[in-house]
Amino acid sequence: MAYADIGFSAKQRDMLQREQCILSAAEGILVNDGFFDMSMVRIAQKSKCTRAVVYLHFTSREDIVVALAGRAWEKRLELLERAVKYPGVARIRMGAVAEGFALFYRLYPEQFSILHKTTEAICEKASPHRLERLRRVERATGDLLRGLVEEAVRTGNLPTDKADVEEIIFALSALATGGFFLHELGFTRVTLQAPDAMDKFWRSLNVLADAYQWRPLSADVDWEETLADIRRTVFAEEVQKIYGPEAWYGQWGAHHPKYKTAHLA
Repeated sequence: MAYADIGFSAKQRDMLQREQCILSAAEGILVNDGFFDMSMVRIAQKSKCTRAVVYLHFTSREDIVVALAGRAWEKRLELLERAVKYPGVARIRMGAVAEGFALFYRLYPEQFSILHKTTEAICEKASPHRLERLRRVERATGDLLRGLVEEAVRTGNLPTDKADVEEIIFALSALATGGFFLHELGFTRVTLQAPDAMDKFWRSLNVLADAYQWRPLSADVDWEETLADIRRTVFAEEVQKIYGPEAWYGQWGAHHPKYKTAHLA
């Protein structure tokens, strides 16, 4: 949506466009060269702004990193909010949310990388309003996950004697974030010699959910078909960007893995 469409004045549009230009310049430096080479001088040069203009928008380079992290969290949250509307019981919808996490990683690897650079030390030096924007979207993401886990407990599909809600949320988040981070580092491809990180992610996610006895158990669901339907109905545009036209089964393309195995035998 254009800024003019939501009532911004010409001056406000210029300010917002310049801020986005500064953020884009900073993102390129941060991802390619790292935080310590991301000086305000380099950002000003790359964005074709004066250093005074950069400081007009951001108090420090830490402030810029937090702004970039907030933008990344918002993009990821948008995917998750679409996923949680998928019909079905909580575990099925958590599967849709997990696919949202995976698509964010595949589509926006630079922004995923920025999330790991936003340490507490950096956050402490950001401006209060910028940090609050980041914390707000972080809380919204946590609330979304918490809502699904609490729904599963409330409906009797997740036994409460196995673990508390916060532990389950932490375990699921750690698996998703840590797994993709290891893949980003090359661990799955080089050390494990397992090029298909997405397949390992889904298997690990189901093992974890099964360990908590979160029903329906993975043996009771055709996850290949369920995931294909999630991709087709919720994330059609994103999935086809990654895998190709109508490739709802991911690397398998348009055909179910069982279908391909049966015809290759």
